[in-house]
Amino acid sequence: NKYTENPNKLLYKNCNRSTTIKLQNILSSNKRLEEIHTAQKNACKTFKKQIVEEYEEKLKDLKEYIQLNDIEEFKKTMKTVEKLEDEIKNMFQYSISNGAVERINRTT
Repeated sequence: NKYTENPNKLLYKNCNRSTTIKLQNILSSNKRLEEIHTAQKNACKTFKKQIVEEYEEKLKDLKEYIQLNDIEEFKKTMKTVEKLEDEIKNMFQYSISNGAVERINRTT
């Protein structure tokens, strides 16, 4: 099936009950994939709208998890996050965004 051929499809799919069961089956058979999936879920929680202090705590936990499990796939991303630390914190503090401009720039 398409999920066992490419399990990464399930990492980004919105999960309903049957998808969740399929995902659990795939992850339980591959410890490394499970670690990466957990890091991805933690990253999503880290960057959701919240107060800066919650973000900082979740980011600290995410960094520790990535280091503890030696997840190379996230190490480069974390360096980028560190470079953009002030901008990311501003995202949580202020309700304005340049998303519309970025979207225009990406399509031109």
